[in-house]
Amino acid sequence: MRKAHLGFNASREPTLVDITNDSVKDILVGTEDGYVVAIDGRTLEELWRLDMGSRVITPVVVGDLDGDGMAELVVSDAEGDLVAIDGYPRPKAWLESPTPNENTTLYAEHTTYDFTVRAWSGWDAGYLRDMTMELDPDGVGAVLSWDRVTGSAELLYGDEHVILDSYMASTDGTNWTVTFGVRFKWSYPHEEPCRVVVGLRNMALRSGGGTFRDVFRIETDVELSGPLTAIGEWQGPLSEGDWIRSGETVNLSGPVVVYEGSLNMMAPLDVTVYAEDDTGGVSTSPLEAGTALEMEVRPESVGDAVFTWRFSLGDLPGGCEDRTNLSFTLQVDGTPPEVLTWTPSGRSWLFNTTVECTLEVRDPGSGMGPGCVQLRLGDGDWIDVTLAHAAGDQWSFSITLELAEGWDNLIEWRCYDRVGNGPSGTGVIELWVDTLPLVFGSASPTSWVNDTGVLVSIEIVDATSGVDPASLEYRTEGGDWASDDISWDGINASVRLALPEGRTLIMWRARDVAGNGPISSAWHEVLVDRTPPVLVEVEPSDGHIFHEVNVSFTIVLVDVLSGVSPDECLAVLRPVGEDETTGVDVSVSVIDDRATVLFEGVLAEDWYELSLQAGDMAGNAATYLIGPFGVDLSPPTFSDPWPGPDDIQPTGEILCTVRVVDLVSGISGVEWTAWWPGTEGEEWSEATVEASGNGTSVMATTGSIHFPAGREGRIEWRAVDGVGLTSTSGALEVWINRPPRATIDAPRDGGEIRPGVDLRLRSESTDPDGHTLNETWSSDIDGDLGVGSEVLVRLSEGEHVLTLRVEDPLGGV
Repeated sequence: MRKAHLGFNASREPTLVDITNDSVKDILVGTEDGYVVAIDGRTLEELWRLDMGSRVITPVVVGDLDGDGMAELVVSDAEGDLVAIDGYPRPKAWLESPTPNENTTLYAEHTTYDFTVRAWSGWDAGYLRDMTMELDPDGVGAVLSWDRVTGSAELLYGDEHVILDSYMASTDGTNWTVTFGVRFKWSYPHEEPCRVVVGLRNMALRSGGGTFRDVFRIETDVELSGPLTAIGEWQGPLSEGDWIRSGETVNLSGPVVVYEGSLNMMAPLDVTVYAEDDTGGVSTSPLEAGTALEMEVRPESVGDAVFTWRFSLGDLPGGCEDRTNLSFTLQVDGTPPEVLTWTPSGRSWLFNTTVECTLEVRDPGSGMGPGCVQLRLGDGDWIDVTLAHAAGDQWSFSITLELAEGWDNLIEWRCYDRVGNGPSGTGVIELWVDTLPLVFGSASPTSWVNDTGVLVSIEIVDATSGVDPASLEYRTEGGDWASDDISWDGINASVRLALPEGRTLIMWRARDVAGNGPISSAWHEVLVDRTPPVLVEVEPSDGHIFHEVNVSFTIVLVDVLSGVSPDECLAVLRPVGEDETTGVDVSVSVIDDRATVLFEGVLAEDWYELSLQAGDMAGNAATYLIGPFGVDLSPPTFSDPWPGPDDIQPTGEILCTVRVVDLVSGISGVEWTAWWPGTEGEEWSEATVEASGNGTSVMATTGSIHFPAGREGRIEWRAVDGVGLTSTSGALEVWINRPPRATIDAPRDGGEIRPGVDLRLRSESTDPDGHTLNETWSSDIDGDLGVGSEVLVRLSEGEHVLTLRVEDPLGGV
């Protein structure tokens, strides 16, 4: 037995009839609150309910009222209404988007399109079982399905052309609204108007739905479209058919990739744009989705030509075709203008400074115009020349110039065509005007020189026809005119002469190219000195030792010709034996041919050498080494005294030594004095010295000294260095060994013991110098008895004299 809780009060007995077409009778019953409710006989779940508006007063009656072979349900309510209900209603569908009969254009891969269906099951929403939607049944036939019971949707067929991105289903209690989010692939093969067929089934498995015509079409083709902007590298903005220069880069921009036939529906494609010209040349440019074309073309032509670029798209996905119909045309001028003639022709003398210059030019391409022809005078700026007249492909230009005297009037023509081909030019044209005489300028050398062969020169200027190099001559005072080996660089005449030391006078003469002259120059004095300054005096002399940090030298130099140059007197200081040098400042005072160089410095204690480079006004130089000289600021120092404070001497008869050092002036003498209690001291004696290091280090030794035992002896050293600085070592302790002390504590003197009895020998010993002592016991009968401060012995019979000997390591007993 199965039971189900209905959740309502039945007004009448139920009616059993199969309304779900599953061969199991279902339950129909009226309720007190005015509903007709259908219960699934298999699952006992509510299928649907119909609101009658008032209490149902009769059982549900089943019968075929309309003769369609399907049963209808008849019931009456408390208000007297008799209602006939189709027991097996067919579901219905309405396509709400896209709108049928409008043939809406949808674009492949552009976006997700919503296909929305409103569906009625025949009863309430719970009676609908599932839905199918077939897109383009005459072509692709993609099938989408939605199952109300499971709440799922899927693409059953056509996934090679269609993608189901999403779905959404909702109900108002009676109708369902189902939306399929569909995206179409580029491979969609059918661009004609497409139908949509919707299929529905209710819980009675009765089918229904609807067919909707001319719902949509899919656009899968693209084209490059939109206004095209062209900007030349040199011409700037360009229009169709404009002239450009051969090899000029033109930037083409503006068009975008759209779906065929659309104005601004940009296709989500990354493509390659091809621009093919009439010569077969192809330019390419990648174009990302959603961006405008940016492409450069660079047409090249030997002559004049017309270039038309036809655009196409590449790298399109399968199923997508290019429908581009876009082209752009420019004229290319590949030939610069041709210079025909010009006046004046140049390299001829002109006798008027006002000159009209003309130029004839031919260009059959883009042509000429104002600003296309320019002229410059010398290295000046280019200026535009006025167009005089034009005839066909020939143009004439003219300009009037004011020229200067001389033959350095240089003019140059250049011309471009309208697109910038060129320049074509004449090269530099010389125009000569001659009126001014030759003039001598500065001569050289103007100062002392030290060359063996002296280069003598003079500047010669002719503002008109210039200097005639063949006319150049020179002579020395008292000599003949000569022209051998003269060089001319266009401005200066020069000759190299072997001149003696001292002063020599030279004169020049020359003519200009036009034949004016010869004209002579004034006498020119040439000064030659090949001998460097000579060192004549140094104070103080080499080897001098300074005993303070401030040192100074006075150095005297002589140069009888050009004189000593203070700027060329340089000095460096170097400690003797070292490589590192230090530049030092010197002051130089010059009177006539004699220069006094003063060096002053603050130096550390050491030996030094001073290197002086002395130069004269002619550039001669000599280097002089001054020194060595010393700086001694410290008295002698003492080290390694012997004996040292911890050196204990075994006897008092010793020779004392010490090392004495003075690194600069050396040791002049060493003395010593020694004393101990009971002596007077302070009597100095000369020490014996053994020198090393050039006398800067000595080992000093006293005569024989007899010090008393103990630590009371003292010695002191005194030394003087080469500059008289004296130092003393201070009192040094001398330690002479003292003998140990000992007493015998046992046995007592004169004692007696029985034979065969052990005797204990015991002593007490001390050493004033702290040495470890060696104690030895002996008997005049038995000999050695043992060592140590306590010894156990057995003496032979007789009268023994026992002896204890105590000795320190230095022989003290």
